[in-house]
Amino acid sequence: MKRILSFIDNTLKSVKFSIFLMLLIAIASIYGTIFPARGPFDFNLYKTPYFIALLFLFALNTTYCTFFRVFRQLKVKYIKGISGKKIFYVKADIQDVKDKIIKKGYRTEDRDDGFFARRGKARYIAILTIHFSIIIILIAGGLSNLTSFLGTVNIHVGNETDTVFDWDKKEDVRIPFIIKPENLFIDYYPMDIKVLIENIKTGETREFVTKEKEVIKFSEKLIRIEKADPLSASVFFKINNNVDIYKNESPTDGIKVKLRAYIDPVVKQYYCDLSVKINGEVIKKRISINDPFIYNNYRIYLIETGKDQFGFDYAGFQISRDIFQWLLWLGSILLCISLSFYPFLKDGSIMVIKRENFLEITL
Repeated sequence: MKRILSFIDNTLKSVKFSIFLMLLIAIASIYGTIFPARGPFDFNLYKTPYFIALLFLFALNTTYCTFFRVFRQLKVKYIKGISGKKIFYVKADIQDVKDKIIKKGYRTEDRDDGFFARRGKARYIAILTIHFSIIIILIAGGLSNLTSFLGTVNIHVGNETDTVFDWDKKEDVRIPFIIKPENLFIDYYPMDIKVLIENIKTGETREFVTKEKEVIKFSEKLIRIEKADPLSASVFFKINNNVDIYKNESPTDGIKVKLRAYIDPVVKQYYCDLSVKINGEVIKKRISINDPFIYNNYRIYLIETGKDQFGFDYAGFQISRDIFQWLLWLGSILLCISLSFYPFLKDGSIMVIKRENFLEITL
């Protein structure tokens, strides 16, 4: 029994075992990335008990190694201090040597025959923080994998529902609020167009290749193209930064603009005016793909807009819940901060002993 416990103890403390587990997780993740689950009935590697068990084992190995190996070793090195084997003999005043060492960031402890100096407490804390943050990330990832919720639903504009399809249970489930898409619209990047501009008073004409929101100089006037509408072959524009917006021609300035050609605009963002009923209260928010509606750990994302076979507008939503996401963010932030400071933190210990005619300094 002692041999078995000793084997388990040595294995969980082993860095080689940690590297082996990381390689297994990395190899498995390659498969999960190349062949992701594209539907609720597809195989999802990250939800399998084998992958979750692998993460749990890695978290256990990291935690055990941190507490029973790394923590003890660092405590001996940085708290108690360890003298090295390099010894130098110098002639100097012991107080002068002490002052110089203190300026280098060392903390000193007086002894009968000299003093002991050490530094590295910040590095000690950084190393522990790195290990603890990795443990937090692994635990948060495992708990999120077990408790998270992911559902999807398509709703026609003007309709409402409190039922979504749960990807884990593979069935329709109820959610604690009612969602209703009230309006959909699309934001486009400025469209490339060709326009013909005419000065009605002088008869001067000229073609320009431009795009929406750009300014054209013509007949000593600055003409800003606000928008082009291919359906009505119309151009909306301003002249000399005036407030008024003209369509195709300006009566007072005598400028006429015709749409000659255009390139189909590129979609910039999809938006949905969403209404959410929660406990008798109605909350409205304009959401997009990257700006979800957030309520009590639930996130409602807009993932699709379109028309059905009868021409009615609909919106597709993804509803997710992850109550441990804050823990994952905490671990990630701690890891980034500790890794940023760790390379610049120094450590070391020095033993200074007073001899008859010289100082013995052990590094």
